[in-house]
Amino acid sequence: MPAARAALDRANADLARYASLVRTGDIASQQLDAQRADQAQAQSQYQSALDNVTAAENAVAQAQARYTAALSTATATESDIGSQQGQLETAQGRLAESDSPYRVTSTQAQADAAVAQAGSLRAQLKTARDRLGYTEVRSPIDGIVGEKDVEIGTTVAPGQALMSLVPDRGTYITANYKETQLGSVRVGQEVDISVDAYKGVKFTGHVSAIAPASQNTFSLVPSSNATGNFVKVTQRIPVRIIVDHPPSDKPLRVGMSVETSIKVK
Repeated sequence: MPAARAALDRANADLARYASLVRTGDIASQQLDAQRADQAQAQSQYQSALDNVTAAENAVAQAQARYTAALSTATATESDIGSQQGQLETAQGRLAESDSPYRVTSTQAQADAAVAQAGSLRAQLKTARDRLGYTEVRSPIDGIVGEKDVEIGTTVAPGQALMSLVPDRGTYITANYKETQLGSVRVGQEVDISVDAYKGVKFTGHVSAIAPASQNTFSLVPSSNATGNFVKVTQRIPVRIIVDHPPSDKPLRVGMSVETSIKVK
């Protein structure tokens, strides 16, 4: 919306300037007509942006109304449970005071009915709380949203991907070493790391895991060396390296290029 407003202001200013130049005879009136058309288009785009903002605000208001209704239902259910609990205690008191076996039977039936109704209300309360909880979607990890696939007012279905989340902790590097380089590599060894984005800054880490197979093994169409006339190719083995205490002012982004050196001795 700010961009549409800025475009409209610029178009209005240009229209006023062109009108002044036409009055003084410095430019032809055809240029003023073209500028009027541009101003009308900017006005239309600004009005469309205003309509989109109004629609988004309406969607937020509707979601808030649904949340308030669910909360009211949960509160009312809790009140009903308290009332039924009071009735249950009253019935149990009458049962204790009664000496007649017939009256005891009747009062016991009332107490059983109150217990059953209280259980039903508890189930309704749990359902209302569950529905209230469905209004929020919580991430299992802390991180930064890298790609968002939904907007306000979008209807989502179970299992639908809403966004891509990049963890902000536990940064690691997948280094593809040649199989001829891994003879002395072990889990836990220290690693020196240099990042292309931060020239001259040294990061440290350690070997966390070594893949059980080469990259080619898990490819869509793995190569077969069953024939007798194949060319021997050195395979790459993924090695996971955990970055130890990365500086907060030099964040590591997913997909950055790095160089690693494992200390094998």
